[in-house]
Amino acid sequence: MSVAVITGGASGFGLAIAQHCAARKIDVALLDYDGERVTQAATDIASTYSVRVLAQRVDVGSTEEVDAAAAAVNERFGHVDLLWANVGVQHFGAVSTIDDDVWSWILNVNVIGTARTVRAFLPLLRASDQPRLAVTASANALAPSARLGAYQASKYAVVGLAETLRLELAVDNISVS
Repeated sequence: MSVAVITGGASGFGLAIAQHCAARKIDVALLDYDGERVTQAATDIASTYSVRVLAQRVDVGSTEEVDAAAAAVNERFGHVDLLWANVGVQHFGAVSTIDDDVWSWILNVNVIGTARTVRAFLPLLRASDQPRLAVTASANALAPSARLGAYQASKYAVVGLAETLRLELAVDNISVS
């Protein structure tokens, strides 16, 4: 049975990805910062699609929490066929008004959180016959808007990270989108 791991899986785009996978009888691990919401989403997916679902509250800003999630997925499923690093927080405001704490938060979650998620789950992807990694960037990386500087800078970095991973993981036959 195929297994998909989706961060940000409790709502929005992440939940839609999880439902899409489950509709195709792919087991899913939903990881999200909102523990209550991720538990409800997992219950709904399991009852609607009759697939195995793991729900875990995870802050991708924490190495310990991401590593614990990878261990839980390994224990439950033993491999990952699709890792979708769907990570994103944003802050609205002019660049001149964004303080260092906001910059650090956004970069830690969006960029480093994506990298730490990939690092933690890479051994489980390597255990798959058809591994695939996807990251969520943003249309703002292609068509920027005013007052979203920190978010857009982080999503430019995520695109660069994905391109680098595509090159580095080609030797492992891991597709990257």
